[in-house]
Amino acid sequence: MEYEKEELERTCFNRNYFFPASLDEPTECGICLNDEEFEPFLDEILDNSNLDCCHDLIKRKKFIKDREACSDYSEMEQGIEFDEKIREPLEKMLS
Repeated sequence: MEYEKEELERTCFNRNYFFPASLDEPTECGICLNDEEFEPFLDEILDNSNLDCCHDLIKRKKFIKDREACSDYSEMEQGIEFDEKIREPLEKMLS
């Protein structure tokens, strides 16, 4: 089945690297996993959905999801599966 690819706004929220700044409560903020300061924490964030490992860094680096994307913009791939702990906060951000 073919479907048209929707053109997304060039915002950070529509990037592959965007990640919610909180998985425990609704938030309009996120972090950029392309930021090299998050590199040591990527396995814990992505594999275990654990943001506690870099709480202070997230507080310092978080931003509003609708921020204009930087030059490293790459559009979010559609059809990516997230585990429930990540999917729910992302869905809340969309509503």
